[in-house]
Order: sequence, then C-alpha cells, then structure tokens
Amino acid sequence: MALVWIALLIESAVAFTLAAALATWAQRNWTDRARPQPSDRRTRTRNLADLAPNHRPCPDQ
Repeated sequence: MALVWIALLIESAVAFTLAAALATWAQRNWTDRARPQPSDRRTRTRNLADLAPNHRPCPDQ
C-alpha cells in the first residue's frame, strides 16, 4: 500500500511540474513577456514631464 501512495505522490509531482512548465511557456509565447520590465525613475519623470509640463517632482526625502 505504501508503494501506491509513493507512486501517486510522484505522479502528482510530475503532473504539477508539467502544468507549471506549460503555463510558463504559454505566458512567454502569448504575452511576449514573462516578467514585468523594470521601471526606470528617469523614464517615469520624463513621461510625467511630457504629460504635465508645469509639474515639478518633489525631491526625495
């Protein structure tokens, strides 16, 4: 009986691994991006300056 439980445990681990690999592959292929791109503070400030020319960002404290 113990061998049955071990076999079920191994089978579920393999199924979970395959499902995770498939989800990662699908995310990379369908969204063209697996992880969010890091944001650059200078880019955010420049984009804000383009949208609101009178806005001056507060200095970091």
